[in-house]
Amino acid sequence: MSTERNPVLEAVEKTGRSIEDALVSWVQAATALDYLYWETLEEALGARPAHRIYSRVWEKLALGNLDHLLDSLGIRGNINMHTIGILSKAYWNAIDCPYTVVEENEDVHIGEISMCPYWENMKILFGEEKAKDCVKKGMGATTSNYYQAIIKALGKWDEIYATQDKCICLGDDVCRVVFKKRNLAKEEIPDNF
Repeated sequence: MSTERNPVLEAVEKTGRSIEDALVSWVQAATALDYLYWETLEEALGARPAHRIYSRVWEKLALGNLDHLLDSLGIRGNINMHTIGILSKAYWNAIDCPYTVVEENEDVHIGEISMCPYWENMKILFGEEKAKDCVKKGMGATTSNYYQAIIKALGKWDEIYATQDKCICLGDDVCRVVFKKRNLAKEEIPDNF
């Protein structure tokens, strides 16, 4: 057993704040930076190039912890719908989002997230109208690209289609993540994939 202390936890302890308070501050800071990043890109480059760059950044974020998660969850080399669900839940739980599996079998995994701290903080920091304006421009496509990047990295691109077909920030009651075997999702896959 390692006796090494987590440097992030040590830093939080030195501030005298709780882990929960530090997490709230981190989420708010990340939300503000993300919004400003998008707004700056769009203003400087226009919507289409901004979205391309923004999506690539989120793809890199998606892949940044993938190897660590595969190892820590003990699922490396054993990728199926159940383990994809475990992985998806771990990503959402890492940012303190409740994740409920609503359907899972060998062909499909659907998970729902009932609260999104990103969206809640967007509204607090920028007001609901400005927050809506930002997310409606690219949230759906960006989140779908996020999951597709993970599926590609897992070597399952030819087998599994991934998307997020509901987003709280776009007016849905939940965020919904969908993974389907491609033979079941053919009619849903755009021609340009």
